[in-house]
Amino acid sequence: CIFVNADGILWEMNYKTDEVPFILEKDISKVSGSMFVIRSDGSLWGKGPNKNGVIYVSADEMVTEYVKLLDNVKSVYGTTEFVFALKENGELYSWGLNPGACLGTGDLESRYQPTLILDDVKEFEWNNFRVLALKNDGSVWRWGNTRYIVQAEQRTPPNYNLHQKKPEKMIGSIKKIIMQETYDMAIDNENNLWAWGNNSWGQLGSAIAGSDKPTLIIGNVKEVYTSNTNSTVVTNDGELYIW
Repeated sequence: CIFVNADGILWEMNYKTDEVPFILEKDISKVSGSMFVIRSDGSLWGKGPNKNGVIYVSADEMVTEYVKLLDNVKSVYGTTEFVFALKENGELYSWGLNPGACLGTGDLESRYQPTLILDDVKEFEWNNFRVLALKNDGSVWRWGNTRYIVQAEQRTPPNYNLHQKKPEKMIGSIKKIIMQETYDMAIDNENNLWAWGNNSWGQLGSAIAGSDKPTLIIGNVKEVYTSNTNSTVVTNDGELYIW
């Protein structure tokens, strides 16, 4: 169990053994697992397994102390395989292995240095080797492994390993993005909810069999709560919809 308290101290404890939490690092603002941390000055640091080169400043296969990777970082998502880092200026970088073309570099090759993918990015989401990025202009961009987005009957050669190798624009005028394993959703500036992807369980909230093109679902949306198989919407009028 890893957590950061209000004082910026990173703690770790083993909940199975009820051991007392111990301090890993101080002056921390955000974490991604135990490998990557953002300090209060915006610098990104990493440590841990490095067989796949995610801690690119070191040649060691195991980095035992946090080492600095980047400056001016706003948010990070990192694993032992790959890393995404969003800088304060809106530049989104990726590096590491490239399963399902998730790095967004236009190919399936690994990268061992931070590679610029998009600029003017407000936020990004990652799920199942697929990435959504919301830009400051309200446009939504997607890349990565889209094989789970399609319907089950489409998962046959040559369509099974569907890789969207570079960012492609999905929709515009959006203020919020939502991701699940098999589908994506977005709320636009007029509070309309859009959805696309697999609809095997009716999770899109429409009668379509499933589509990779954004479909308007419902308007006047205040909040959206999702799981892999269903969705819940609360409208600005206080109405509750579940499907």
